Amino acid sequence: MALFEFEDGRLVPAQFGRPVPSGITAEIIDAICSQVLEIVSRPLFPITWNDIVRTQDAGEAPRLTALDATGQVVSVEVVPRLDSDTLITSLSRLADAAALSWSDLAREYEGGVDAFKAGWLLFRDSMPPSPGAGPRLVMVVGAIDPQVRPALDVLSTSGVEVHEVNLRRMSNGRTFLEVAPVGPRLYGHAPQVLIGQAAAVQEIEARQKKKEVGAFAAEPAPGAAPGPSDPIPSHPGPESASGPEPEPQTEPRPRLEPAEPEVPSDILRAREQGIPLLANDAEGLKVLAQIIGEEVPLVAHPDCHAPDGLILGRDGLVRSTGWVWASLHDLEQAAPALVPAWEHLRINDLRGPSLAESVAEINREIAREYAHAPAGASSRRHARD
Repeated sequence: MALFEFEDGRLVPAQFGRPVPSGITAEIIDAICSQVLEIVSRPLFPITWNDIVRTQDAGEAPRLTALDATGQVVSVEVVPRLDSDTLITSLSRLADAAALSWSDLAREYEGGVDAFKAGWLLFRDSMPPSPGAGPRLVMVVGAIDPQVRPALDVLSTSGVEVHEVNLRRMSNGRTFLEVAPVGPRLYGHAPQVLIGQAAAVQEIEARQKKKEVGAFAAEPAPGAAPGPSDPIPSHPGPESASGPEPEPQTEPRPRLEPAEPEVPSDILRAREQGIPLLANDAEGLKVLAQIIGEEVPLVAHPDCHAPDGLILGRDGLVRSTGWVWASLHDLEQAAPALVPAWEHLRINDLRGPSLAESVAEINREIAREYAHAPAGASSRRHARD
């Protein structure tokens, strides 16, 4: 998901938080290995993390041997730092990996030849009928030596694809992993066919490495939600056809007053200084949605009884199946247990930032820009109508 900020008539990459100088740790590498196919957005049939290509310079970097949809052998490597020695070793292993026979691969597969055949058939059935060949070597690296980086553009034409990961930490302590491709993208990605691939990698890793990796574990989906009672229908038609029927009530539900989330002290000080910041209101939600740049799911704890399938659209409206809410206050009328929705609703999953935290992080970036901008320049930036 690419995020951009509109600044002085140009689009510049948007980044949340600050980089973590310590780099990726062994724990993060384990977590990357557990969901490496999701990180590189490439559907592969994982075979083994065992080192089946025996070389003198095998090293200790995790390596996944897999097949793409065309039957091509693909090596996926996760290394903390990519330097010239690591690159040469990986390239030398690439030819050996390509020479592996299907018998070699089947013997390494958990369950043996029969399980290999059955798993491969299921994988091929889930792929497009005429898939194109992808890269033969996929590398996920935590840092790249400056002397190596220029060569990656050339190697991309030879079946090498590199993804660079960086840690970023928000001011509230939350840590995020930023994944960026290096060099031109010569191979099409198909994230829509990745469903179930991460589970296969985790199963192989659990059997062979005997480790539990929880850094990127999926959160349980929110529970079923009661029918909204005061939303705006997203399309014309009878109420029974456009959404769930309301629960019977003997008395009208009292209308809730807007809930005010707690505002961090640094944001309050910035407002006292006259810096134009976003507020936790419909306008602030619209700006946040525009910065994200695409529809994102909103989830809450099951105890909040949020409507199923909540999505924040690029227009700042919150949608569920057949319903649209113009503001979080309107959503709170339909689901009172969500109050305050700014705190309870989180982006993507329960590990993601809340809407209030996201707006606060944007406000901190605005405040930093005003603090470092020349006199008179900051007034032209982040101006609001």
